[in-house]
Amino acid sequence: MKDTTTEDLFLYMSFKGDGSKEPELAFNEFHSRFKRYVWGAVHRIGKSKELLQNHPTGKQDLFSDTLLAAYDKASDFNPETKDNYDKKVMLWLSGIIKIQYLRWEQEVLKHDKKQKLLSYVDELPELAIETHVDKDLEDRVETIPIQQLHRAMDTILSDKEREILLAWFMFAPIHTDEKQRSPIPKSHRDRLCQVYGLKPDSLRQIKNRALKKIKQALTANHAVMVPLKR
Repeated sequence: MKDTTTEDLFLYMSFKGDGSKEPELAFNEFHSRFKRYVWGAVHRIGKSKELLQNHPTGKQDLFSDTLLAAYDKASDFNPETKDNYDKKVMLWLSGIIKIQYLRWEQEVLKHDKKQKLLSYVDELPELAIETHVDKDLEDRVETIPIQQLHRAMDTILSDKEREILLAWFMFAPIHTDEKQRSPIPKSHRDRLCQVYGLKPDSLRQIKNRALKKIKQALTANHAVMVPLKR
């Protein structure tokens, strides 16, 4: 499709999903024509965005995401006039690059934050559950593997619940005496409230709600959590 106009490339790409080869062939030619422009734009963004500049695969990710997004949105590109068509395509791609960068940045920061928070789990004490073996026998106590707790916190809790619960564990371990427990430092407490738009008094409620969710998830198979200290 080297002799196909850019306008017709968009037309072919808009037919993706119909089972024909033309959309893919059109995208390959589109990629060939605009890859240099997209890469240059990504590189320019990297100069002003430290996160992108230092990320090992950031630029390549943004480059690929931009071109794939352009392919997905090909049917949306409809300039009012056909003059300077390629330049209008580049302007359109610039907008996609900015949107894709914001999405990429959000995902990277969210992932980094999540990994940092979940790393605290290794410092948590194991939680205990009562498993009823037989009605005529005494209950025996087993411990939940830390990997299972990790997985529950990762999949069941919201970001807000997870961060508050982990902060509570980090600064106030559940097995310390109530009178000796140190509260979450004010600076950290203020940051949590600012990030999630909360009042200080609501942190304990959210922590308790998060614990309840984990208890319900980990004891779904007829197990009962041993009451935890508040």
